[in-house]
Amino acid sequence: PPAQRCPGDRKNSWHQPGNEPNLGRHYPYCSSAMIRFRTDERRNFMTYCDLCVAEQQRRKQIVSETRTMIYAHLQVQEDDGASLLTSYSGYYLQISFSEIHPLMVLCLARAMPNPSSGKQRQMTNELNLQSILGSHAINDDVGCYSYRATQWLDNKMEASRFFEILERCVDEATRGYHKLAG
Repeated sequence: PPAQRCPGDRKNSWHQPGNEPNLGRHYPYCSSAMIRFRTDERRNFMTYCDLCVAEQQRRKQIVSETRTMIYAHLQVQEDDGASLLTSYSGYYLQISFSEIHPLMVLCLARAMPNPSSGKQRQMTNELNLQSILGSHAINDDVGCYSYRATQWLDNKMEASRFFEILERCVDEATRGYHKLAG
């Protein structure tokens, strides 16, 4: 069935052939318009997605339900409103949310025994070339290794799916950490 649009959306001129926005696929929750901005003396175009109130509320509800599920399954040590912080499998775990996009970002961090070397920084680049799900980094200012992965949060997140994603992140972080710290 065709996707439902939010009531009160602006004129749906992009539904007419030839006026579709370049979103990669039909996205039913946006009234899009091309806006212009300048960077480095060049003109670039960016798609602006004006979400209706119903879609904004739906995304907030998904984030709220996901946060509640995480609280039910993990011992959350801190909540700053944007992120949940805890320990998991020997890592410091930060789980952040973006209702607008909608995204959930998992960041696993662990202390590094020594400041990074040029060889470790090169290995970090190689890990990132091979990593599909996220990115590896060494932060010498803090003295830690981190792995960060982003997950679309456009549907309700069940606990089993959350832990499947989290365990894959832990596996990738452990692989990267041992390669760099080993």
